[in-house]
Amino acid sequence: MRIITLNANGIRSAERKGFFTWMQQQNADIICIQETKAQLHQLHSAPFFPPAIIVFTMMQ
Repeated sequence: MRIITLNANGIRSAERKGFFTWMQQQNADIICIQETKAQLHQLHSAPFFPPAIIVFTMMQ
């Protein structure tokens, strides 16, 4: 099992820098992303919700 944990320091910035392409290349079973610095309503495009991916969030 391959588990990756990443401090993104802003998921929208990470997306612009190629994060989702990199993520798909990792063949990981679980990817944990911290410090997304975004609310769900700010994530509209498909890369943030790829098919066959389960998304769990913890809101404070």
